[in-house]
Amino acid sequence: MLVCCIQAHAQSSVNYFPNQEEHSDAAIDSEGTATHVVIIDADELVSVVPNPASNSITFLNINISGKTLTIFDAAGAIAVQLKLSSPTVDVSNLKPGEYVYQITDEKGKINYRGTFIKQ
Repeated sequence: MLVCCIQAHAQSSVNYFPNQEEHSDAAIDSEGTATHVVIIDADELVSVVPNPASNSITFLNINISGKTLTIFDAAGAIAVQLKLSSPTVDVSNLKPGEYVYQITDEKGKINYRGTFIKQ
């Protein structure tokens, strides 16, 4: 189990785990600041190894069935987009730098989002 504490203004909306069912408890103080405690099953968290990467990245704790991976470069342009057929993805053709990845389901809903560094 992982416990995350998120503090945000009551008018903002922060969702670091967009597809995860969560158990939560929130309190709003007199200044409108909310402290939100989120409890998430650790088995639902996706990680990328190795990071930094040279030739390939592997996604851990993910069911790849029906998922699409999109990798964005630092300018926000799509560098890679493919249907996941394996949790390991070749990134050897990417230039060195920081990349953002997004994994979506067959309906286009974002399931996971994160970053990795290409050496």
